Amino acid sequence: MEKHFLKTALTTAAFLSVSVGAWAEEILLEGFRPKLTIHSDERLKGGVKREFGYFKKNADFYGALYVNLQEDIAAEFWNAPNMAMAKQSAKKSCVLKSQDPSLCKLYATVGPKHPATGEGITLSQTGNRYFKKYQQSQKAGKYGAFATSGYGAPGYSWGYASEIEAKTSAIRACESKVEQMNSDTSAHIVRNVIEAEDLTCRVIHVTKS
Repeated sequence: MEKHFLKTALTTAAFLSVSVGAWAEEILLEGFRPKLTIHSDERLKGGVKREFGYFKKNADFYGALYVNLQEDIAAEFWNAPNMAMAKQSAKKSCVLKSQDPSLCKLYATVGPKHPATGEGITLSQTGNRYFKKYQQSQKAGKYGAFATSGYGAPGYSWGYASEIEAKTSAIRACESKVEQMNSDTSAHIVRNVIEAEDLTCRVIHVTKS
């Protein structure tokens, strides 16, 4: 499920991002396989149990599931670029759904099966897949670029004569991915959980082969 994105931010904002150089931080690749971790001994039932089954089967890293057992409420968020964002967004969703927000508790998370070590930029599970394709697509003597939104929607380019063309193309590809993800987004997440400032795509890596 790629279920947590609004439409892309304004094109003008995206093109401003193109003029900014790639982040200096290392990109920490973590493979494509997720790992589920349960954080509670509570027994699930009803709608929460069904929602956990769906989360367990479908969630990409980074993902989190919060539950309010007394009110039979579950709230999940996944395919985020880091665990902090996944937890924050899932908890916010649970709190907004609940009459008593204090009852929302973390039940499960999904992270990469082989987490990266060191400091740098992590990507969503989709982002890791796309970055691998980005690496494999580059052409000798040409520029390529990789972009992502704050929520982890990726886009990349290859085979351009100039750096600015590569960056512009990567931004546009990222924007397209944001829109694609938005089509699968629940109305509750779109209206109440997503933060507009995390929708803008920006370049995080540039390559000249």
